[in-house]
Amino acid sequence: MEETKVYLEQKIDAAMALENKFLQNKEDLKQVQDVMLRTKTELAQQVTDMRMELSKQTIVHENSEVRMDQTITDSKFWLEKYSKMFKDNDRKIGAMEGIF
Repeated sequence: MEETKVYLEQKIDAAMALENKFLQNKEDLKQVQDVMLRTKTELAQQVTDMRMELSKQTIVHENSEVRMDQTITDSKFWLEKYSKMFKDNDRKIGAMEGIF
């Protein structure tokens, strides 16, 4: 009878140890899941931040292209205008030199 009692106590102790191990594994798994969720959230945020940064760079690049195109257009306009004015000025000076 005593042997049976010792045997059952050992089995109960073993079952309780397994239950404790199970609960510890369950807690460990929960912590791993929390870390994975945080990592997933952080990665998603990093992807969002990178997309926003790329979007800003694209907008800046497009704005730069627009400004460069405008500068080129303005430069052509003023070059043509001043070239015409210089040619007109040269003609007037030639005409005046012909008078003198």
